[in-house]
Amino acid sequence: MKCDSVQCLWSPSPPSHNITATAVLERSRSIYTGGSDGSIIWWRVYSSPASPVPRM
Repeated sequence: MKCDSVQCLWSPSPPSHNITATAVLERSRSIYTGGSDGSIIWWRVYSSPASPVPRM
């Protein structure tokens, strides 16, 4: 997979789950992370820092 640009995103404090999977949706400006405990966090990406939204 080719990436034209790379950007590192992180909130002021890391998520409490161990991230084992990620998915990026460019049109909705969202990142989803899945944890080893079965949790899913939806990261809404804006020009300001990302904000996690727990989903499970």
